[in-house]
Amino acid sequence: MFEQEGILQNVVRRGEQLEKGLEIMRQKPQFKNVIGDVRGRGLMVAAEFRDPGFGDGYAGIAKDVSMGCLERNMLLLNTGARETIRFAPPLVVTETEVEECLSIFEASLTSALATRTMAA
Repeated sequence: MFEQEGILQNVVRRGEQLEKGLEIMRQKPQFKNVIGDVRGRGLMVAAEFRDPGFGDGYAGIAKDVSMGCLERNMLLLNTGARETIRFAPPLVVTETEVEECLSIFEASLTSALATRTMAA
């Protein structure tokens, strides 16, 4: 069934699309010092924010971004003690849906950073 419907191929392609999109975002000047790492396998992808222990004001950023995504109708998972967000879309996610996911994530991160800048 998985082979007939091309699900595994979709997982590989959409996972690569998601990781590449996050890496491109990570290189943008406004995010270059915010997103520390992007990693994953298949559609289980994580974006880790810089270690808040350096006094850079990013403590709690994963929660803030996750809440911003939720307000935009996208559910993400905060993971562990680190400032990390995990993406785990359905195996049948489409190319368009991954693009929408990246757009929502970027908007939520931008909002979370703007709030921190205004508060500083």
